Amino acid sequence: MDQKYKLLIKNVSYLAIGNFASKLLVFLLVPLYTNVLSTEEYGNYDAITTTVALLTPLLIANISDGVMRFLLDNKNNEKEIMSIGFKFVSIGIMIIGVLLLVNRHFQFVYFLDGYELLTFVYAAFHILNSHITQCAKGLNKVSIIAKAGFLSTFVMIAANILFLLVFHYGIMGFFLANIIGLISPTIYYCIKIHPFKYLSIRSVDNQLQKEMLVYSMPLIFNTIGWTINSSLDKYCVIYFYGIAVSGVLAVAYKIPTILSVIYSMFTQAWQISAVAEYENKDRENFYSSTFLFTNGLGSLCCACLLLGNKTLSRFLFAKEFYHAWQYVPFLLISVLFNQTAGFIGPLLSAKRESNAMAKAAIIGALANFLCNIIFIKIFGIQGATIATAVSSFVIYYVRWLYAKDLLKKRIYPQLYSSWVLIIISAFAEIYNIGYLIQIMSLIGILIINRKEYHKVFNLIPIKRENE
Repeated sequence: MDQKYKLLIKNVSYLAIGNFASKLLVFLLVPLYTNVLSTEEYGNYDAITTTVALLTPLLIANISDGVMRFLLDNKNNEKEIMSIGFKFVSIGIMIIGVLLLVNRHFQFVYFLDGYELLTFVYAAFHILNSHITQCAKGLNKVSIIAKAGFLSTFVMIAANILFLLVFHYGIMGFFLANIIGLISPTIYYCIKIHPFKYLSIRSVDNQLQKEMLVYSMPLIFNTIGWTINSSLDKYCVIYFYGIAVSGVLAVAYKIPTILSVIYSMFTQAWQISAVAEYENKDRENFYSSTFLFTNGLGSLCCACLLLGNKTLSRFLFAKEFYHAWQYVPFLLISVLFNQTAGFIGPLLSAKRESNAMAKAAIIGALANFLCNIIFIKIFGIQGATIATAVSSFVIYYVRWLYAKDLLKKRIYPQLYSSWVLIIISAFAEIYNIGYLIQIMSLIGILIINRKEYHKVFNLIPIKRENE
């Protein structure tokens, strides 16, 4: 097997072992907190964590992505790169502390009231954990990333059971459990990677810092755009319907998260491979064949989740959360589009086209805002999920315009045919037309992508033969 495929498969395997089992365990916790928490409590927690995710890239100049990208270039100095990164991370954490103190006195954001300290600790370790994860990617420490993810999940599950079922701390316990779930992998990274050994107290290289910021700052819009795309619907629903309804919509995201987790294991490894193979003459074939495989896998998983949506919802969503099932289909489609755009992201990163990613994010965010206003008035809460799917496609399309020279034209009929069948299956689910259409769509996806699945089935035997 070609060396580039070996590297990709090895990295995906590490992340699969470390992430899939752990994320599955977290997924199985959904019935616990939908039983223990009210829709309003969960909506409040989701609003806080979403706001932290929205502000983080802005406050740290999105330096983490720059650190990862520049570390992958072996010619650059690791100590200088890491020192620049932690400088901006430290400033960002301090700014969050100041903003929360101001909000404590003036209460500009009502859902933060009483949660300022917890929000600060959550935000600080969210930033640190995310940043050190990007450092680990840049240092190609994929196995450590996988182990850190598993540790985080194990600790968070234990803490949730302890705080929610034993001590009955409610929303405060849920918050604490998730904070501890961020602290544990951060400590593990410090033990295994020793990131602080790379730090230098002498003055940083101003030219290198400028280059990193030129790359990173346009990605602020990209990262914020992704967050807006996945959260603006919740803010709009809060405005039109209240925090409790937003809690139902937030829970509806849990089933699409299964698809997101499957993709994320691949995407983290893909970031490394896409950059490594950019100078290779055969990159177009490599990128295109990998693109078709990921879409074939994603489309199949999406079709299966649509078919089992109501069954999963009965198991996962307790009490007033159950009717969240009807918002799952278009959120699944949104994840499918998002992850396809996510595949293209590392290609643009390899080209250092950070401006292209920023443009896609801004256009997608504008489309999301306009579609939310229009569709919520027409379709109600379902309009928010449709808006998210539309804006996800817009982000994919704009990114594709900048990266299409790296992909072969032959892939698109297969790609779009799979998407059409998924959309048909989604409408069949929402309008209770019956399972026949969904089963036919699933069979159609299997037929369209049969060559890609055949390649996957032959991967392990080929690998053994080469070994």
